[in-house]
Amino acid sequence: MLLLIAMSPAVVHADSADDLTVLRETTNSLLDLLVEQGLISRQKADALIQQAQQRAEARRKAAPPVAVPDADVVRIPYIPEVVKRDIEEKIKQQVLVQAKTERWGDPGALPAWLDRITWDGDFRLRYQMDRFPDDHVPNVHPAVAQANGIDIDNTSETRHRLRLRFRFGLTAAISDKSTVGLRMSSGTAGDGAETAANQTMGVYGSRFNFGIDRAYFQYKPNNAWVLSAGRIGNPFFAPTDLVWHRELSLDGVTAKYTRGNEGATRTFATAGVFPIQDVAPNPINKANSKWMFGYQAGVSTQLAPDRKFNFAVGFFDYHNTEGTPNPTIVSQEFDATAPAVRQRGNSVFDINGLRNQGNPNPSYLWGLASKFRTLNIGASADVASFDQVHVIVDADYVKNFGFDQAEILNRTGLDISPRTTGYQARLTVGHPQLRNVGAWQAFLGYRYLQRDATLDAFTDSEFALGGTDVKGYFIGGWYAFDRNTQLGLRWMSSRQIDGLPLAIDVLQLDMLTNF
Repeated sequence: MLLLIAMSPAVVHADSADDLTVLRETTNSLLDLLVEQGLISRQKADALIQQAQQRAEARRKAAPPVAVPDADVVRIPYIPEVVKRDIEEKIKQQVLVQAKTERWGDPGALPAWLDRITWDGDFRLRYQMDRFPDDHVPNVHPAVAQANGIDIDNTSETRHRLRLRFRFGLTAAISDKSTVGLRMSSGTAGDGAETAANQTMGVYGSRFNFGIDRAYFQYKPNNAWVLSAGRIGNPFFAPTDLVWHRELSLDGVTAKYTRGNEGATRTFATAGVFPIQDVAPNPINKANSKWMFGYQAGVSTQLAPDRKFNFAVGFFDYHNTEGTPNPTIVSQEFDATAPAVRQRGNSVFDINGLRNQGNPNPSYLWGLASKFRTLNIGASADVASFDQVHVIVDADYVKNFGFDQAEILNRTGLDISPRTTGYQARLTVGHPQLRNVGAWQAFLGYRYLQRDATLDAFTDSEFALGGTDVKGYFIGGWYAFDRNTQLGLRWMSSRQIDGLPLAIDVLQLDMLTNF
């Protein structure tokens, strides 16, 4: 092995101790570098040095005696720099060849496609308390609650839960323009998993559920356009979770156009088509599949190196999400107009109303009374900064132009007054990012969201336990006690705007880590 050359006095007849020291130090430095790069282990490097020393000692003992030069003769051997560099290069190449052959950790030993994949994930452990103050109606039958738009069973007993969320994903670069993404997530349907991916702990009869939360293809033909298809993250700018839950994934196809450079003023526009509920046709079914068409345009500007402003206007047009009553006591042709997923708040009616009249064992099937064509205006501003501490203001406004009181009366027989607006504002003070130890944030906000302002299925699932027809405040903060790991505390106090005087307070204590 060429390491022996560096350790042997036979190299270019260098019998000077200084030259041998130079060669030894060069070899040792090269081995240290290979260890730092992960190409070989420290044990392997130490073994190579020991092996070279043993062979050099054996060669020295086997060599014939060398005459001692006259004491008056001074020999100054010279090793040209080009020779030294050549020796170093040969040593490096031979070590790399041996490392690759013996698979010491050379990246070339792994499949090349792994270099195009990035991994990410997060884990959140949460304690949650749901409290129902005494200043509202006592616990009611679930059917009565649902008739008033409340899709929860308990309205009086305090509940304590431990919940977790685990997500793990990858992004694979197919080429410079094409990307495929996949994310797996925990969560149980009906436990907030449609939006929040929570898994309530203390259920030992089965394992935690884990499924595909996102799976998409993304194509960037140039710097301006991004095309996405599959189950994707929310493609629309959303400064708060008034309309869209922050963890929501949507099925669909989107196109986004951006004009301008990062760090300056940019304009953007996003359009997409999203299937909400697929309804299979059959001879007794007259319901249609449900879709949402979304459009948004906005501007993002860098006011200063540490100040940003974002503003966007969006319009979301839902098709076939409203319910239709079955025309006879035995028909089921419009059963599929009932929503597959809902939280609470939207005005509802019984699709089986004729069948349940006078029926001692009614079979309720709730459909949405209103159509939804919502206008959403959102803004976010980083208004001030003090060293690394920022002051950020976020605001959202939503209005449903699909609500038609006369049309609802004709279709459902219910005379429902329009309650179709909502807004939310939030003030955040602290570090914009919580990656480093000691980073912190504190926030305070207020929400007012009327019952038919937006589709309750996709809004926040945590404030008031999810849905619309709520008002109230929230306050809390985050502190990073380790790198990419934070503790968070949030208190949310809400009251129902209309209907039953329902009050819900929620306390959440979170430990969140990202990797």
